[in-house]
Amino acid sequence: MNYSRILKFSLSIYILHVGSTALFTASFIETLETEPVLFNSMLYVVSFIISSLIYIYLARVQLEKTYTHAICVALTFWFFEIIVELLLFKLIGGNFNLLVHFIPILLTIFEVTIGTFIGLKIKEWQINSLTKSSLSQGTIG
Repeated sequence: MNYSRILKFSLSIYILHVGSTALFTASFIETLETEPVLFNSMLYVVSFIISSLIYIYLARVQLEKTYTHAICVALTFWFFEIIVELLLFKLIGGNFNLLVHFIPILLTIFEVTIGTFIGLKIKEWQINSLTKSSLSQGTIG
């Protein structure tokens, strides 16, 4: 297991989620106030796309146990997410509600599955393309 890669990708997803949420909220504050369901839906789509791209990249660079690494990245991301949220609720006050994370956790399952699958297919396509071009040039064998 490549623990440094898992940590790096988990932190990348976390930072990009926080950053995109802040940017999205600042850009569409009127939508948040007038249509919160539409705002949350758009935020889910943006987060899904960002995370899926990261899982695609992870699948392309990870040579072995790709799905295991992707699942570990997701679990580490959610560990950060829950810990930070618990700390904020402790400092600010309020009640922690795990049910609020139901849709994002489901989306994470899809992100890991779809992103890793696409990344592996891209890697397979690139390897096949390189192999065919090497064979046609006569550089192998």
